[in-house]
Order: sequence, then C-alpha cells, then structure tokens
Amino acid sequence: GRAIKVLEAATAHSRNDKIRANLAILYWRAEQYDAALRWASEAVAIQPLVPHNQRALGLAALALGKFEIAGRAFEEALRLQPHHRDNHINMAVYYRQIQRPEKAEPHLRRAEALAH
Repeated sequence: GRAIKVLEAATAHSRNDKIRANLAILYWRAEQYDAALRWASEAVAIQPLVPHNQRALGLAALALGKFEIAGRAFEEALRLQPHHRDNHINMAVYYRQIQRPEKAEPHLRRAEALAH
C-alpha cells in the first residue's frame, strides 16, 4: 500500500538499513516473500549487526523455504540479542520447519520464560 511506496521512495537516496528492514517486514506481512527477502538482504548488507535486520532476513528466507539462510539469520539475531523473546520464537519455528523439534523445545521454554 501507501506505506510501502513512501518507504521505497525514501530508499532512493539513502542507505538506511531500518527503512529496508521495515519494508521487508511489510512485504513479509503481505506474503510477498521475494520482495521481503530482497529488502531484508539489503538491510543486512548495510548493517549486519542489527538484530532486527537479521530477524527480517530470517522470516523472509524461512517463508521461501531457504532454510540455510533463515537458520544463519536467526542464529545471528540470537547471538546479537540473546534475551530477546522473538529470537527464541524464531529459532523454535525454524527448528520445527526443518524437523528438529528436540532443538525447538529449549527455545520455546526460553521464550516463555522471557515473557514473564
């Protein structure tokens, strides 16, 4: 919609990773996963040490079945921000997607603990 057009216009003259990561999330929510992956990849290329960028990349990659990219992105987000609940939820979802429920469980428990 309109928010996407405004944000895309803002990227024309800026190397702002936050705009790109937010575009990635907007496209992901709209189930336009290729566009989400493109914007998230740009955000990570600009600023790889921002957990939000890595989460956006992981979500887009996971939605496209690009499990290796998703796993690396989620692991990096978790490394950068080990006490962020979303990072543990994302790791749990990732491990379930790749049929590793035993690795998902500790992350689900940690996410639950962080919620309280």
